[in-house]
Amino acid sequence: MTHNIKILNLILIFIAIFFVDGLVLSGIFGFRESVMTLVFLAAMILNWGAITPVLGVGSVISLFLEFFWKMQPGSLMLMFLSAALIFFFISSFFNVKRIVGASIISLCLLPILGYNNFVIPLETFAAFAICFFLFDRVVEVRNS
Repeated sequence: MTHNIKILNLILIFIAIFFVDGLVLSGIFGFRESVMTLVFLAAMILNWGAITPVLGVGSVISLFLEFFWKMQPGSLMLMFLSAALIFFFISSFFNVKRIVGASIISLCLLPILGYNNFVIPLETFAAFAICFFLFDRVVEVRNS
């Protein structure tokens, strides 16, 4: 399956999500973590799979986030590429639907993060839904 992806639109969506996550959601909910930007990286893999444009854009975004958040060099990029590799192997055996993957990731965040709060999985699932909606409407080139 061939995907025609508008990379500039994908980057503009990331910039919008980055500012909304950093300014609006952290102010409303008081989260210190930036869940929505990390969900954006996972949503790219769930939406298009481990293809070259997704790996390239995701690696550049991961590198930017590492420098912006002052993380160890390569830590976020290695996590992104590992997630892409895991998705590649799983999708070669199973037909993974993007909404099922988003649901599983959202529900697994509750015990992993150790919060006694249901807002994190709800925000994560909502972020996946927003990313998928924007991907369908803005990023993919439709053959008309």
